[in-house]
Amino acid sequence: MALHARTQPDRIACVDLATGRRWTYAALDEAIQRAVGVLETGHGIEPGQRIATLARNSADLAVLQQAAMRLGAIFVPLNWRLASAEKQAILADCDPVLLLHDTALEMAPPKGCMSIEVAAFTAAVEAQVQAPRRSLPASDAPSIILYTSGTSGRPKGVIVTERNALATAVNFGVLGRVGNASVFLCDAPMFHVIGLITSLRPPLLQGGTVLISPGFDAGVTNRRLADPALGVTHYFCVPQMARMLRDHPDFAPSNWTALTAIFTGGAPNPAANIHWWLAQGVRMVDGFGMTEAGTVLGMPIEADRIASKAGSAGLAAPTIGLRIVDDAGRDVATGEPGEIWLSGPSITPGYWNRPEET
Repeated sequence: MALHARTQPDRIACVDLATGRRWTYAALDEAIQRAVGVLETGHGIEPGQRIATLARNSADLAVLQQAAMRLGAIFVPLNWRLASAEKQAILADCDPVLLLHDTALEMAPPKGCMSIEVAAFTAAVEAQVQAPRRSLPASDAPSIILYTSGTSGRPKGVIVTERNALATAVNFGVLGRVGNASVFLCDAPMFHVIGLITSLRPPLLQGGTVLISPGFDAGVTNRRLADPALGVTHYFCVPQMARMLRDHPDFAPSNWTALTAIFTGGAPNPAANIHWWLAQGVRMVDGFGMTEAGTVLGMPIEADRIASKAGSAGLAAPTIGLRIVDDAGRDVATGEPGEIWLSGPSITPGYWNRPEET
């Protein structure tokens, strides 16, 4: 971010679609440094402490996460859709000292935790002077905690380091052909790896532009994909969201003239569905990832390659080491089933407060 602020300061880095606010790379870098000042001098945040959020997508959350990272604090975005008891359990587990929220809290924050509305934090950032620059924390220190959905038990906090996030940005960026001219529409929730990391980090790493919306709406997203003024080149969603796009009256893929591809993950995507999208002139690029590993696999974006392997999750990302092994840990032969073993810099160091499950 700081490099782009120096080399292409006037390029648009981020647009908050709900408010229309826009940041150049220079302005975004300055906002992050002001946010560091708010966290440090206004709230006494220290390295290693957790900052939690209960809020819908906004550019303010992106600024907050980057400021927390520069300070050495840990950003913990909670799923605001959860029941109150589930939120309280996660807050008890991560033990934050600051909680940002965009609607009235339905429960008291944990003991020792300050709470502040996102709007108040934004106002404080705008009034704050930039904090002095300092060396960044170690790249292998915890930077983000993303809680899993808890499908196999109670939610686990996946630790994400900046080394992990950078590797995911490289992995998806290479597979998805994200570059300096890319415009990435993000309306996947920013409490999920797809929203917070996969949709934001690749374009910002490359000096592209990210458009942050408060959330998915089939009609609004259809219109944004067709809007030449926005020029969306990349969009990531789960297959269910793609189905809602095609079922909406405003679905007009012939107008998605800037789009490189729709990228999907998070659920199976049948070959017949992918072929249907190809017939509409839209490349649907499926892949596989995990909160614990970021982007793992991805299809090539060429239409003929997609058609010939529709239904496949694709090829291993560049920093991913992948083996398929049998019960004894031996590599299986081509075409044989087995268990996937992963390695590489995108793999989490573990679960927060769960050494036995790590």
